[in-house]
Amino acid sequence: MLARIRASLGNAAKHPAPAKLPPFVSQTLVTDGEKLTAEFESEIERVGGQVAHVHSSDQVTAYLSVLPLTGDESSVAISDGLLIKTLRIREWLLTRKTRVVTWQEMPSMEAYRRELLKCGIGVTCADYALADTGTVVLLSGREHHRLASLLPPVHVCLLSTDNIFPRLTSLMDHLSDEAYARERPPHALTCITGPSRTADIEQQITTGVHGPKALHVLLYSTETSKA
Repeated sequence: MLARIRASLGNAAKHPAPAKLPPFVSQTLVTDGEKLTAEFESEIERVGGQVAHVHSSDQVTAYLSVLPLTGDESSVAISDGLLIKTLRIREWLLTRKTRVVTWQEMPSMEAYRRELLKCGIGVTCADYALADTGTVVLLSGREHHRLASLLPPVHVCLLSTDNIFPRLTSLMDHLSDEAYARERPPHALTCITGPSRTADIEQQITTGVHGPKALHVLLYSTETSKA
């Protein structure tokens, strides 16, 4: 198209056309569940995230109990994710006299944002994950989790091992098929790869400037460990 425009203006091309790129060869996708989980775990640790395998409510709360800011007079934000409700995370936090912040209990969104800034931890669920980059994916519409995953300095994310996809293209194929079966497709898709990092200041990598300083992914499965 650009060549035709130059020709119509009487301008000769200053540079020869670039060589064509070689054909893209897609790598063979890993589809085995255990291998996908292992790849995801390896990649998320490479980008500074922490991973643990949990199989019950007791194991989830045991993990949370060793994190700072989950005791007396602390504030923890939790989303309305189904897994969080099923595992009764809110009830456990209240037994530790932890102040629980949820969007449903706030008089306005602005008040909710202000309270989130006081929280040390945000606990959410992830809808999906990408094994090749160690990325957790949050969809809008199903769960109120985006702000809780961004504002507190520590993000704890519950992820079902059944929802790990090999890569983004595989997930997009799945979402495209799923969207036609739903009345309203999601308006936004948030991809989180490790803790927040930026090099805006003096080209030095700094964590926690634009989001959480730490990301903990709890890989949840009802199957007991084989170990």
